[in-house]
Amino acid sequence: MLCLKDTHEDARGGLYVLEWERAGWPVPTQEVLVFTINKGYARGGDYHKSRQFDIVIAGKVECRFLPLNPSFPGFLQNEDVVKVLNPGEVVSFEAGSPHMFTALEASLMVEWLVGPFEKTMYPPYRKIVEEKMK
Repeated sequence: MLCLKDTHEDARGGLYVLEWERAGWPVPTQEVLVFTINKGYARGGDYHKSRQFDIVIAGKVECRFLPLNPSFPGFLQNEDVVKVLNPGEVVSFEAGSPHMFTALEASLMVEWLVGPFEKTMYPPYRKIVEEKMK
């Protein structure tokens, strides 16, 4: 069963937390986030302990992330990867990979993790998110 667990709105747009109950599965509940980002605002600036997936439903976003360094497990690469995502495009981040989205147009996205939802802020990206809210 899918139910609305929480909602939040601020200058960036709306955030809707859905909980998907899956009785008998290894992870009995899964959170799915549906969110909007107003043009010029950003979301994210964090990383997670499990893999994350995002899909753009409407609009256009710039996705910025730091991938893990394959030569040095547990360490990040030195340069940001920047991609522009359009409706229907999906991006995924490895566990521990900091990421953020900036709306180039008013956008609607859906996000989920492979595992329980938790987050740790990544200060360089989070600073950008917070500055855009001023």
